[in-house]
Amino acid sequence: GLAEAQVTQAQVAVELAKAQRAKRQIVAPFDGTLGTVYARSGEWVSPGQSIVTVGDLGSLRIETTDLSEADIARVREGAAASVTFDALPGQTIKGTVTRIAPMSTPGVSAVNYTVIVELKRLEPALRWGMTAFVDIQIGQ
Repeated sequence: GLAEAQVTQAQVAVELAKAQRAKRQIVAPFDGTLGTVYARSGEWVSPGQSIVTVGDLGSLRIETTDLSEADIARVREGAAASVTFDALPGQTIKGTVTRIAPMSTPGVSAVNYTVIVELKRLEPALRWGMTAFVDIQIGQ
């Protein structure tokens, strides 16, 4: 009777609480590392507002920012690249060109193109945003 109704009511309350908690829980679509946190626990956020930056540090890549139109005409996907970093003096990491932007980078004064270089190995000391110097092998 009454006891059973109270148990049922309590079970419904628990399920409702679980559903409400799930609506407030944000889950990343992949395993990764938090880079930047834009919102803190308890703060209100708007729909579409970024709250964190998450990245997969197991697959860092290099994006060039200064390949001119004369340079880009000679670069091919699959080309070998050598990458050096100020943070890793004396080390050169091999890579491969995996993507060439089909159009120039907007908002810059010169005509420059972005090229993506995937690294063959990752050094633990590498971090997002580090400056890299890329030497791409071009066909003769």
